[in-house]
Amino acid sequence: YFEDLPIPLITYNAYPKFKSAKTMDLDYQLETLHKALKLVPPAQCETLQYLLAQLKRVTVHKKEHLMNVESLVITFGPTLMRS
Repeated sequence: YFEDLPIPLITYNAYPKFKSAKTMDLDYQLETLHKALKLVPPAQCETLQYLLAQLKRVTVHKKEHLMNVESLVITFGPTLMRS
C-alpha cells in the first residue's frame, strides 16, 4: 500500500531533513527530526505515527518473528522515504 502512494509518508520536502539527522549527535538529531515532522502534512504525519507505533510493538516481539529494527528499516525505509 505505502509504495503505491504518489507522495510517500515522509514527503519529498521533508526527506532531506530526515536524511541529514542520521549523521548528527542526539540533541541536534531530535531537534532536526522534530522540524522535519512539521514539514509532513497532518494526514501523512498521523499515519506515520501510527505505523511507527505498530513497528515499535513488532520490535518488542522480535524473537518470535525475527524482525528486529534493522530488518524493519530494510523493509519499510525505502517505501516510507523516497528522494
